[in-house]
Amino acid sequence: MDLEQRSRFLHRYIELAGNPDTLDEDLAHGLATLGRLQLATILEETSRRLKQL
Repeated sequence: MDLEQRSRFLHRYIELAGNPDTLDEDLAHGLATLGRLQLATILEETSRRLKQL
């Protein structure tokens, strides 16, 4: 996927999830504790960057 396709995919996925709890559950499904912590770190960094745009 190119950048635009990824962006549209993510926006649509979040839109379909409907709320943060559903998104959290979907993203964490099947991940061990270390995987969840790594994902949380990535999302935290992404959030920080988005706020700076």
